[in-house]
Amino acid sequence: MCGIAGISPLENDQDIVVIKKMVNSICHRGPDQENIFKNRLGIFGFLRLKIIDLSEKSNQPFISENQKIQIFYNGEIYNYKELKEAYFPNLKFKSDGDGEIILYLYEKFGMNFLDKVKGMFSISIIDSRKKKIFLVRDRCGINPLYYKFNKNKLDVC
Repeated sequence: MCGIAGISPLENDQDIVVIKKMVNSICHRGPDQENIFKNRLGIFGFLRLKIIDLSEKSNQPFISENQKIQIFYNGEIYNYKELKEAYFPNLKFKSDGDGEIILYLYEKFGMNFLDKVKGMFSISIIDSRKKKIFLVRDRCGINPLYYKFNKNKLDVC
């Protein structure tokens, strides 16, 4: 299983130290790739355990062409091949894995993409266009998703 960590909004320059500690605390979840990603909405850490696509092409985050959307994903999308054929038959995917489909489904359907996905997952969607971060998990809660919400530091919609 992969692991995702994040801090939003950024509070100070020490957030990089904190995110590295967070990632180190879940290092058992993904020995195959580690990434720290920072933008205006926050700082995010990711650990990958390679299962379906063992290549570097499935390294995360998955980033939209306009650089405005980043996806971190943990889990398995069971119907990813069917979704590729149904909604993106002419699209050349960069990877052979199941996670990249989430980026394109989100771009096409917004959060309604969840109605189409079958699997077990935790997903972090960082959408700079909307200035929002979405945290979602599968309907049964198979993959863990822990977060701390500080309403004093964020605008709540």
